[in-house]
Amino acid sequence: NEVLRHYGLRVEDWGGSKYVLRDRKGRTELVQHLGALWPAAAKLAGRTLDPLDPDLFEALSGAHRDHGG
Repeated sequence: NEVLRHYGLRVEDWGGSKYVLRDRKGRTELVQHLGALWPAAAKLAGRTLDPLDPDLFEALSGAHRDHGG
């Protein structure tokens, strides 16, 4: 969820077998397994999600400093 938060998304377990992906606007995607999470996240975010994005790295580094990590 830390990575997804950078893109305005969050994921929650649904019944122990699936996942619900949500954006800040209240839109949702049902994800069958974790392998399907990133394509669904990109669709919901409306853009490619880049794990090497310098802004993402900076946001994660700041989050760890804020939480003592």
